Amino acid sequence: MKREQKLVVAVVVLALTVVVLSYRTFRRQPPPAVTRQSDVVTAKAFELVDDNGQRRALIGISPEGTVGLALFDAEGRLRSSMGLLPDGSPAMVMQDAKVNRCGERRERMIRG
Repeated sequence: MKREQKLVVAVVVLALTVVVLSYRTFRRQPPPAVTRQSDVVTAKAFELVDDNGQRRALIGISPEGTVGLALFDAEGRLRSSMGLLPDGSPAMVMQDAKVNRCGERRERMIRG
């Protein structure tokens, strides 16, 4: 083969390699969350925010190790919460728009 023919063959092979690699790299793929489903999500807290970035709900663990759910109104005021007290007893609190308690329920665990 002449030198010019070898050069043309090398350029064609290089161009095909670039096309194949580019296709594999840049082809459109759905995001991984769409293509696979996970059975478990692990986190220390979950925070839901509205379109304005305002926190509306929080599920988390307190520094004391108790778990709870807090619900906030559009202005960011805590309106309802439920969780476990340090002794494991459940508790629920509801507050009006002025953040006055309008309902509260606590149950002590009965051990037996």
